[in-house]
Amino acid sequence: MRKIKKILVTGASGYMGGHFINAAKDFFKGSAITAADLILPLPRAAAIMPTKKIRFVKCDISDSKAVDALVSRARPDVIINLAGTGSATLLPWDVLVKANLMTAVSVMEAAASLKGKSPRVILIGSAAEYGALKSSQLPATEKLPLKPVSPYGIVKSWQSAAAKYFAARGLEVIITRMFNVLGPKMSEHLSVGSFAAQVSRIESGECEERVLRVGDIAAKRDFVDVRDVADALCRIVLKGKSGGIYNVASGKSVSLERIIKILCASSRVKIKIAREPSRLRANDVKDIRGSSVALRKQTGWKPRYTLTETLNSIRE
Repeated sequence: MRKIKKILVTGASGYMGGHFINAAKDFFKGSAITAADLILPLPRAAAIMPTKKIRFVKCDISDSKAVDALVSRARPDVIINLAGTGSATLLPWDVLVKANLMTAVSVMEAAASLKGKSPRVILIGSAAEYGALKSSQLPATEKLPLKPVSPYGIVKSWQSAAAKYFAARGLEVIITRMFNVLGPKMSEHLSVGSFAAQVSRIESGECEERVLRVGDIAAKRDFVDVRDVADALCRIVLKGKSGGIYNVASGKSVSLERIIKILCASSRVKIKIAREPSRLRANDVKDIRGSSVALRKQTGWKPRYTLTETLNSIRE
């Protein structure tokens, strides 16, 4: 069992940051946590206040020199790199590469260059790396070849390749491949976050037109609660194998149409569904679900929240 005394969280102001820090301060009691990002204070971690054990540091994670200095000062036992963009965000290639690849490279280079024992590095990969799979290939396992069909998935697959390079140089690197993460405080830029926000505005009367505007709701995704993801990361920090790749997934795929039905089930008003061509995405994967057998066997992880509980938490 590894002893974790000092934790560095890079990209801490993103959606995952606050949830992971909340989980880590309880999971690794007494450990010092340094939360670093360019944006401070942490907007999604408003409930987290600096303490003797939690400190916030301003740092551009894509700036290799700044990250090198940060790692040298913090001298962590483990670095969890949460820097990056969401898969649903349509961004130029250079932005995707800077946010999702160069941040990871900066962190790995700094970790590998640290004098003495290098810290373990945990990277956030994505189900988008697998691309469009045949039904016979589902649920996706970590052994499948990567065939991404989106710019985001392609860049994340480059991160996986970079991780293998650093691992070959002796750095302890672990990749976690996240499937669709849902939960409290999720962004409206993500499809389910948008659905939940629209339903809430319709119910409150803020939106006079009782219409939920959607894209392709026949698409099926594997949804995981962000709090379960944070727990998985903590367990991977402690028990994950160096060089390992772990899917963080429920093993079940659910259509967006089903998600909408659950969100609208408790609504006080009748809501119509309107499909809009502008919300459709080219090369969108029709069905994806992942196997988390490797993660469960290695760490003992299992999801704690049901899909309904997770969706209710988004609207709270």
